[in-house]
Amino acid sequence: MAAKRQRKAPPGTPKYHRLTAEERITIQALRKEGCSIRHIANRIGCAPSSVSRELRRNAGRKGCRAKKAKTEFRVRAKAQSRHKLAPEMRGYIKDRMSGGWTPGQIGGRGRHDGVPTVSRETIY
Repeated sequence: MAAKRQRKAPPGTPKYHRLTAEERITIQALRKEGCSIRHIANRIGCAPSSVSRELRRNAGRKGCRAKKAKTEFRVRAKAQSRHKLAPEMRGYIKDRMSGGWTPGQIGGRGRHDGVPTVSRETIY
């Protein structure tokens, strides 16, 4: 098999990276051979927890499938992008913030004003 690839991140950058399609295929092949999670992680140059998470998220009756993993990743990514604020909600928040309201007040008052509920963390 190919030599272990080491990722060298510039100082100050997070160590986390998303798995590529090639890495998912490698995970699938090595898991099928019976390799351990730690061995797979060392081979693709990531943390064992990343491999474990990938296997847990994308395991089916036939084991981990790289193509299924890619599809599921896209579904999750699209679902996360739906949680962004609508333009109307942004205007509502900006109006209240300019009036001196706190994010907690805005989030709590939205229900009474008939606008979608938004948490104070989202407003921050």
